Amino acid sequence: MVGAVHGQKGIGHGGAKRHRKLHCDNILGVNNESVRRFARRGGVKRICGLIYQTKRTIPQIFLEHVIRDAIAYAEEGHREVTSSDVKNALKTQIFVLCCAMFFKREELLGQRYYEENNNVSD
Repeated sequence: MVGAVHGQKGIGHGGAKRHRKLHCDNILGVNNESVRRFARRGGVKRICGLIYQTKRTIPQIFLEHVIRDAIAYAEEGHREVTSSDVKNALKTQIFVLCCAMFFKREELLGQRYYEENNNVSD
């Protein structure tokens, strides 16, 4: 079917959506392997079994607070939630969005300052 004929849907529209993993709560999408990967990136070698549920709830609480503040900013301005509302909500949470990029600590502070305060030797 090259094009949609009158009354037909066309290519890629419709059909059964099988074989999808459904999560009753989106926070369960953060599986144990993801938590372990983040911990390994942070330098953790062994992980207690109770950490996995705690690691899921902390980002959920953080996002609830940011979304609540963003909605409060939007309601105060009688408008829909915009990116500036989210940015201001993050600022109230003591997080600064730096040009939507993440930098290493030594890049922000300067290599020399970082080495002096962390006892880094060559």
